[in-house]
Amino acid sequence: MQGKRKALLIGINYVGTSAQLNGCWNDAHNMANFIRQHAGYHPDDMVILTDEASDNPRTKPTRENICNAMYWLVRDAQPGDALFFHYSGHGCLLYTSPSPRDQRGS
Repeated sequence: MQGKRKALLIGINYVGTSAQLNGCWNDAHNMANFIRQHAGYHPDDMVILTDEASDNPRTKPTRENICNAMYWLVRDAQPGDALFFHYSGHGCLLYTSPSPRDQRGS
């Protein structure tokens, strides 16, 4: 690969909520270690957002921080670059109009 490498990794455990998870921070950190060791990513080329205790508000997975980090990930992307995105946490599926079902004709 000739291009630059950039990675965004997000792990949200939802600490203190009734929907708390326990492994999402580990997922994000383990994936960062994996791509560093096996795919040539450098820590300076990664943004990791978690809801772990931290004095740095820029490392929290807020809507603003996630949007800013996604913009950072794709900004100035060129053919040959390797952009990596990892998310670990709760999720849901929301359909917008037209829904995928409408597009299939079913």
